[in-house]
Amino acid sequence: IVDLTNRLRADVIAVTGDFVDYLLNVLTEVIQALGQLEAPLDVFMVRGNHDWLEDGAHLIERFGNAGLNLLVNKSIALEYRGNRSSENTERGSII
Repeated sequence: IVDLTNRLRADVIAVTGDFVDYLLNVLTEVIQALGQLEAPLDVFMVRGNHDWLEDGAHLIERFGNAGLNLLVNKSIALEYRGNRSSENTERGSII
């Protein structure tokens, strides 16, 4: 999945949880895979409900230690071709 995603050459990648399913025993492999995703404007992630079932705080800590952009109660404004994500254009909002 990582290779296919990277081949799309997306400007930005947004990954939604659930990264684990009940147990954190796969967390190392998940973090390694997510760390291989590449996009010029970055890769952003948000947690799903399953990411809290065993130890959500530990998942957040591990993602942070790995340098992954896990958004926790925050948003990110992106700039692309001179437009910020909070701006409206003739075609609508830049996302």
